[in-house]
Amino acid sequence: MSRVRGYDLSSLDSYSRKIEKIAASLGLNWYPQEFELIDPRTMMATQTYLGMPTFYPHWSFGKQYEITSTLYRHGLTYLPYELVINSNPCRAYLMKDNDLAMQILTMAHVYSHNNFFRNNTHFRKLTDADSVLKFFRLSAERIRSYNADPSIGSKAVERCINAANGLKEQTDLLLFLRDNSTRTIPEWEKDVITVIAKTFQYFKPQIMTKIMNEGWASFWHYKIIRALDLSSTLRSAIGNHHAKVVRFPDDPKDFNPYLVGFTVWEDIAKNHSAKMFRAVSKEEDRSFVEKYLTEELMIRLRLITSSTAGTDILVTRTADESSADAQIIKRILQTKVGLGPIPVIKVHDFDKENGALYLRHFFEGRNLEPAFTNKTLEYVYYFWSSDIALETVTYRRNLPFVYTFDGTRHTARKKTGNLSFF
Repeated sequence: MSRVRGYDLSSLDSYSRKIEKIAASLGLNWYPQEFELIDPRTMMATQTYLGMPTFYPHWSFGKQYEITSTLYRHGLTYLPYELVINSNPCRAYLMKDNDLAMQILTMAHVYSHNNFFRNNTHFRKLTDADSVLKFFRLSAERIRSYNADPSIGSKAVERCINAANGLKEQTDLLLFLRDNSTRTIPEWEKDVITVIAKTFQYFKPQIMTKIMNEGWASFWHYKIIRALDLSSTLRSAIGNHHAKVVRFPDDPKDFNPYLVGFTVWEDIAKNHSAKMFRAVSKEEDRSFVEKYLTEELMIRLRLITSSTAGTDILVTRTADESSADAQIIKRILQTKVGLGPIPVIKVHDFDKENGALYLRHFFEGRNLEPAFTNKTLEYVYYFWSSDIALETVTYRRNLPFVYTFDGTRHTARKKTGNLSFF
């Protein structure tokens, strides 16, 4: 039997079966689980492809791999202990370099993620676990064929992917451009757009539930480990690994989603246990924070708001000063979790005769950055090929403000009436 850092595969299989038995006794269910042991180089490649064994080709993946590889080689970054794919069966990659304690903890963590994938409504609605691996494999093959087609060429494919990637978080807008463009978009480009839109849709619930999902996995791996029959040495080592997972962040301006989620799930289990599985089924991070992050928990988690003055961090609010401050901190946290950081931009109107397109930013307290806004309009123009306007608000007074792009020139001004091309 081959050995991996002092333990063989049969021992990992034995612990996996023990974890399954305990998890089932705790009320968890899951897709059939598969594990694969990989080396750091393969983990870097898989991480670059966002956890997938194959992905459509694009220069950005190679760039990210080289950055990660360089940082890892110089000890400036760490690789994940595991990567889990929301698929049926669920596939998880474990680092060969993990010690036995970390492998046991990680496998318990994976089964808990698997349970979350299977039961959360956002994963069920937005992803198809049965076909996801086939989708990524076939999509990669088609896009490689477009690269190889001399009538299309890799440069054209790259331009299309660049523009679609730049708009992927605005999926409805991207699909509108695919179906309503003023230029004739060839079928291969429509396919690329569809692939990128579906790819973002697959990852969307992971973005929506980061705190819930990681907290859920940390909560259940902790309970599973406590129920396992382990030596004192192994239990101590696993305890140290767990403490690192749910530690306070080094930077007080940051928050650890594992810690926040773990703490909230512990509180729900203690005070509202009947709501646990209902909450994991229907909530996402923003509603989860709204309903279950209490002032007491915010104090325990040391949640603050802050500003900077030079190299100093100035605390402006703490959760224990007043209920009003705690609510403000909660609202700010909600803008930073789930889909909160992603601006919402939708089609407001378009002129079928002259092709002009009018977009509107739904303002939620955060202004658009001009450089990113201009780049977004360029990506839209790549598909639309006619005048584009985007309405938002000014920085200080929140008055109507409009960015425009005609293919060569950007303008930005306060909105004083109807735009000239409408």
